[in-house]
Amino acid sequence: MDTNMSANKKTLLIDGVGTFQWDDDHWESTPTALDGAVINIDAVAISPDQQARAAALCANWQEVVAQCLAYIELRRKDYRLKAVEFNDPDVFIDDQDEWTVYFGTEEEFDQLVGVEFRGNDPLQLIIGD
Repeated sequence: MDTNMSANKKTLLIDGVGTFQWDDDHWESTPTALDGAVINIDAVAISPDQQARAAALCANWQEVVAQCLAYIELRRKDYRLKAVEFNDPDVFIDDQDEWTVYFGTEEEFDQLVGVEFRGNDPLQLIIGD
């Protein structure tokens, strides 16, 4: 981990992930391994557990997305989900054990669908904005 402050931009380099930039109230990075997805870390200081979660996401991104899509399909009826297209995923890490992958959709009502995780297991869907 390497912290750098230049021209009022605070950055943090995390091995296996990339550079995070401080953005008013959270850290944000667009790691190459995530094909355009953004990782947001909701913390003033990124903990070692949050770093480990970000690195694990980068190392297993395709599997994480597949797990999310499978969970969405599994819970579709329970949540009366109408959306069928899930795109542009982004990740929000609260702490190492609690994190969420959000997808945009084609539906107006279900315009945002998130899969909330505790550890490595999906916990619930979050629907709407």
